[in-house]
Amino acid sequence: MTETSSNNQDFCLQLIEGLKRETDTYRQLNAILKKKQKAIIDGDLETLHACVEEEQGLVKSGLKEAELRKNLMCDFLHISDGTGTAPRLSDIISAVSGEHQTQLINLRYHLKQEVDRISKLNSENSFLLNSSISHIKGLINIFLKCDQDSPKLYDNDGITKNLENENKILNCTI
Repeated sequence: MTETSSNNQDFCLQLIEGLKRETDTYRQLNAILKKKQKAIIDGDLETLHACVEEEQGLVKSGLKEAELRKNLMCDFLHISDGTGTAPRLSDIISAVSGEHQTQLINLRYHLKQEVDRISKLNSENSFLLNSSISHIKGLINIFLKCDQDSPKLYDNDGITKNLENENKILNCTI
């Protein structure tokens, strides 16, 4: 086995292990996003808060794994980071052969699946949260309109109060 072949072998093994870790991180993130979605639907704020904290840690971990993968691929393809061309996994796949190529193709497929699932869950969760916020805004408008309909507001002493300052149930901006 030549030195170049040995280097390629080592690179492939490092890349495969890194892709496995990255895919596993995205699987965990996917599970957290599902749990987060259930918490949004159920209105469970404690679980939602815990999910957001866990999600942030996993996102950081995923970004770190992606950066390690990028650096490893740049080193293999002899691309300097300043060129502006990001290495692609398909470039690596075409540069290797045999069993490693098959493993890389499979890992790339699984990685893409996980990222697609995460994107889908994020858009669903965003829709749920935006719908909830719209609903709350609508309820606030209903309360504010109901309060403005009454021409006079009396306190316990029978004195009329200023409607603009005194007749607000909620005075907030969302």
